[in-house]
Amino acid sequence: MYSYEIRTFERKWRSSLIMFAQCPNDLAAIMVARNVTRKGQAVEVWRGDRLIYRVGLRSEDKPETVKKTGRSWAIRLPRLRSEF
Repeated sequence: MYSYEIRTFERKWRSSLIMFAQCPNDLAAIMVARNVTRKGQAVEVWRGDRLIYRVGLRSEDKPETVKKTGRSWAIRLPRLRSEF
């Protein structure tokens, strides 16, 4: 059994989480780290002072679709007129 330190990082406004785990090998520690990450997090796995695994921010967002520019301006017209 080896001791691992798992660090998850989020964007600037969120703090990071440091977790310690005892795993039989590096692969098991990486799988544990991947299971604790959420959307928008990066993760690092350390064994002692050696970096074993690092991955950037997770992105599970679907690609944005382009909105059609049809008559949507006509719907907004009464609201715009009332603002003047």
